[in-house]
Amino acid sequence: MKKEKEMLIPKGWIPTRVVSVLLLSAACIGQGLAQGGSSADSPFGLQAPFCLPPLCNSQSPGYSNSKVVGYLSDVGVKWVRLVEPELDEVRYLLSENGINILAGLGVMGEEAIRASVGKYKDQVKHWLLVNEADGTWEGTPEEYAEYFISASSAIKDECPDCKVILSLAGGQVIGGELIGKGPVFFESALKNGVGPHFDVLDFHIQGAAGEYKDLIIKVDTYKAILEKYGIKNTPIWITEYGTYDGDPTPDHSRQPDYPLQTENQQAAELVKKYIYGVSLGVDKMFWTTMEEWYKYNGNVNSYFSNVGLVNNPLNDGKSHRKLSYYTYKKMVEVLEGNDWKNITTVQEQDGIYIYKFTKQGTPIWVAWNDSSVTRTVAISGITQNRVKATEAVPKYESGKEVADYTTAFRTDTLVVINGTVMLTLGGNPVFLELLVTTSVEDKRENIPKEFMLYQNYPNPFNPTTTIRFTIQVSSFTSLKVFDVLGREVATLVEGELNAGEHLVVFDAKGLASGVYFYKIQAGKFIQQKKMEVLK
Repeated sequence: MKKEKEMLIPKGWIPTRVVSVLLLSAACIGQGLAQGGSSADSPFGLQAPFCLPPLCNSQSPGYSNSKVVGYLSDVGVKWVRLVEPELDEVRYLLSENGINILAGLGVMGEEAIRASVGKYKDQVKHWLLVNEADGTWEGTPEEYAEYFISASSAIKDECPDCKVILSLAGGQVIGGELIGKGPVFFESALKNGVGPHFDVLDFHIQGAAGEYKDLIIKVDTYKAILEKYGIKNTPIWITEYGTYDGDPTPDHSRQPDYPLQTENQQAAELVKKYIYGVSLGVDKMFWTTMEEWYKYNGNVNSYFSNVGLVNNPLNDGKSHRKLSYYTYKKMVEVLEGNDWKNITTVQEQDGIYIYKFTKQGTPIWVAWNDSSVTRTVAISGITQNRVKATEAVPKYESGKEVADYTTAFRTDTLVVINGTVMLTLGGNPVFLELLVTTSVEDKRENIPKEFMLYQNYPNPFNPTTTIRFTIQVSSFTSLKVFDVLGREVATLVEGELNAGEHLVVFDAKGLASGVYFYKIQAGKFIQQKKMEVLK
């Protein structure tokens, strides 16, 4: 037996979390990491589904490890970070379902580290050392660096091809600046030689809806620190990521009070956090958590008692899967298998966010609207004549209303004109996918059976709406808008149009609230409909 080298451990240290170890099945390591495109490449993770006392408790009535693994498999989670000590009990269940496990090490001596690494070294290739070190380490940053280097060296000696993860809480963004101990602590650790001894940087971000936009400040801050010390291409993971539903009271870790949030807001924010994160180059993100933790820090209304995808009835009597559960499942269903290193930011301005992904050579767009009014946007470069738009959040107020997942989401087939589609965005993110048809189907579908003017959408609207119409044969066409006195207020179309379906976006920014009429004339066809501007 090797003699244990003296290691610096803070006096009186009691680990508050058992931070995680990455357990990859032989198939994942041998095939997934070598070939790419496997679950090992996926960004879709989930934190602490088996969380146990004293930190938290997910054991609601009917709870079982198999039930939780069933949830994880159903939504398509590819990575799990464990916080509980029963690694051996659940790792086989997870591996059988193709789920990679992130686990880790608290502060311990070298011999204990070698024992853990030796036990799993044929499977485990990533180790996280000292969770949220900038908040949990009880010594100085210099002492932390000394410990980290020693612990990392022990891991590498036992398992030369293993990777070591350095974990930070990371700080809070206030007034556009990153506030807290994180950056200073991290830079001090780098000054003291930690740089060559970690392979992945992990920091965390929680918060209310809309705070996903703070992530760019954290990413840029830590990338700048890494570059300052000549460290390039370090993967970034976020192993604690989330937002809540309900009205949690403040707990020890967060200020100020959180505003009330609906299930819908939590679900919409889930998509925004993941998509924005991967667009910034974050490799993996772990949502907190599957079933709500019970009575976190002794409080059933604390933040971490409200972030799960499934209600814990011990907190509030509710036991259903939330909207966020089904949204997570839909997000993975649509996006898993993408080229995660090749994401295009189409727009990030005026409250509109649009990102383009590539899945097996086929583009997929994700878009959302953070402004307070419905907006219509144009997405171009589309090679098909039809696209499917799917709202990322089910069409209900609560997940308990979802009886059939396959029909739970609002979908619409949109016409593409000259490579461009007009997409109307309300409060929920939208997935936009190509609809591929054969050339015969395309020609048949593109010939309207009649002239038709459709009701504008949305209606009422502020300030934009989309008007759709079909013309059966090529015709000189006019489309105009009138007020209730019959005065023309806008000309939207005036000219020759080919037969087919057409979309026009009407911007009523300069008009007062009220009822208006839009009228089309194409050859002998004349039709008029009513719409309402509501400001």
